[in-house]
Order: sequence, then structure tokens, then C-alpha cells
Amino acid sequence: FLDLKQRELIFRPAKQSSEGINQTDLAFQEHWIPLTQGAADNTNIHAMWLPAACADAPAILFLHGACWNLSWHIERIQKWHAMGFGVLGIDYRGFGQSPGDVPTEGGVYQDAQRGWEHLRQLAPYASQRVIYGHSLGGAIAIELASRYRDMDAVIVESTFTSIHDMARVQTKAARWLPVGAILNHRFDSIAKVGKLDAPILFLHGTADEVVPHRMSEALYAAARAPKELVLFPELGHSNIPTESFPRYQFAVQQFVDRI
Repeated sequence: FLDLKQRELIFRPAKQSSEGINQTDLAFQEHWIPLTQGAADNTNIHAMWLPAACADAPAILFLHGACWNLSWHIERIQKWHAMGFGVLGIDYRGFGQSPGDVPTEGGVYQDAQRGWEHLRQLAPYASQRVIYGHSLGGAIAIELASRYRDMDAVIVESTFTSIHDMARVQTKAARWLPVGAILNHRFDSIAKVGKLDAPILFLHGTADEVVPHRMSEALYAAARAPKELVLFPELGHSNIPTESFPRYQFAVQQFVDRI
């Protein structure tokens, strides 16, 4: 019961189809990624690939946050494509058209792993391959980068230190309850980020009311160099690319150029 309630509090999947994707003029390609070799169709996760204009352009694995599905992140994906990236976005199991119900921490890690392997096949000549994650997707990106050493960079936006810390921020009772003793899904990025070999860029709005920007500051302090932290004054949890795209693009391109 506690495990299920934790998952329901962490994940807020929406099962709608890719309506938002279908309404754009961009040339998205629909992909189904098997979770295991020879898997049945009902165990494949849904993904959308937006190739760049050139085969050697950089490519990113796009890991969205805990809510909705890929359709809700089209504008953010478009921004990355406008910066010259090929973009592979995945829906974790239980999200969008991917089968399943409320996922688990281990399940979304596996989904991201298969997404990364699929990106390497789709963009074998990419000048750089990058993992990007927003919010919860940032925690998944950090976990993925702790397992693999073949990415050129990690970029995380508006992400948190751990679910334990988020519980203390979101719920006053969690400040005195033994939350750590009952957590099954931890997303403990602060314990992992110092082990990453890849360069990492942290992006965060200082007016974020969901995840305090001090969490990105803590992750930045714990990470190895090369690393960068860019704060966006007066911007919130989800509006940095849309409200401050020139600075967002500059921060990303400067970071990518340096690596």
C-alpha cells in the first residue's frame, strides 16, 4: 500500500495519445522501443524522434518530468530542435501510449536506458550525444549517466536532490516524520551526481515554486568538474525555455561548445 501511494504521489501520468505532436508541422517519427530483446508489442515503450537537418548534428535523449506525457512537452522539444539537436523523446511506461500503469523508480530507469541505446542507433554520426532531463527527468538523467560513460554531456533543468528532500519541501509533516524509513522510490541524485564523469549543466529558475533552486545549487556543489550552473531570475519550474529562450540557448550552446 505504501509503495503504491508513493508511486501515485511521484508519478502523474496522462494516457492521452500524441495529439499535441500530431498537430505540429515538424517531422516527428513514431518509434516503439522494446524493453527486452524480442519483447511483445505490449511491452514496448512509445517514443518520438525528431531528426536534425544533418546526420552529424548533436542529438539528445529527452526525459520529461513526472506529469502528463510527451504531448505536453512539444514546445520544449521544439526549442531543442531549433537549437540544432536531433531529439528523441520517450514516454515512460504508464505515460502516453506506453503500456502499463503507475511506474516504479526502477522501471523508468530501465525505460531511459533503452531510450539511450535507441538514440545511439538513430544518431550514430552525431557530433555529440547528450542526456537532458526536466524535473524528475533530471533525476532519471543523472541515474542514467551514473551507469553509462558514453554520453558527451548531461543537462538537467529544474531538478531536485532527492525525493526525501522533496517530501520535506512539499509536506510540513515530513519534516518530523521518518520519511526515509518508508521510502521505496528515492531518486537520490545528490548521492549519485558526484560519481558522474560527463560534464553537467544545471539550469534552474529562481522563482521555481515546485523545486527550490537551492537544490540545483546543492547538486552543482556535489558534482565533479567540468560543471556549470545557470540560474534564471524570476522564472519558474517550466517556463525557462519559453520566457527566456535567447539566454537559455546561449547557456546551452556555450556549454556544448566547450565540451
